[in-house]
Amino acid sequence: MPEEFNDNNPENAHDELILDGSQRDPRLFEILVQKYQAPFLRTAMRIVHQKEEAEDIVQETFIKIYSKAKLFKKRQGASFKSWAYAILVNTAISHIRKYKRSRVKDMAWDPVLDSVLPDPSGLEDIERREIQSVLLGVLKELPPELKTVLEMRYFDDDTYQAIAAKTGLSLENVKIRLHRAKKAAREIISNFV
Repeated sequence: MPEEFNDNNPENAHDELILDGSQRDPRLFEILVQKYQAPFLRTAMRIVHQKEEAEDIVQETFIKIYSKAKLFKKRQGASFKSWAYAILVNTAISHIRKYKRSRVKDMAWDPVLDSVLPDPSGLEDIERREIQSVLLGVLKELPPELKTVLEMRYFDDDTYQAIAAKTGLSLENVKIRLHRAKKAAREIISNFV
């Protein structure tokens, strides 16, 4: 596991102290905004594909982080960073759902799950690491058969064919398990915040 996603990373503890301190001195929260604004924006862009919408999602995410700061509790596998990214992803999912309801039904939209967990082959390294950081906490709660295919796809960057070859599953079963794993991950992320 990369050091930056390790719960023992001093940087994560530093962020948690800043979040706690910002409740007494709101000016401290600006430190977290400056640190996370650009990576949050990249992740939100990956999900909604429009800069103005992504900016709105990021702003709403920071408001939620600040207002829910007292709810953050350090727990196994959940650092400030993974908690904050879970809020970001959840906010983006809510935005997509709201936007989809307001549009005609025949519009061509990517499925929400594939937007939240985009195809890793097209991601830059930093974006891949951001998505992986959210998934680390989620993986612990998935059944083993779903966890395995999700790890192979998003951490090992395996193709569907490679997953089928390694697991002995048919290509169709790999797709079904990945779909189920993404659905379960979305539900866990929704409950994470």
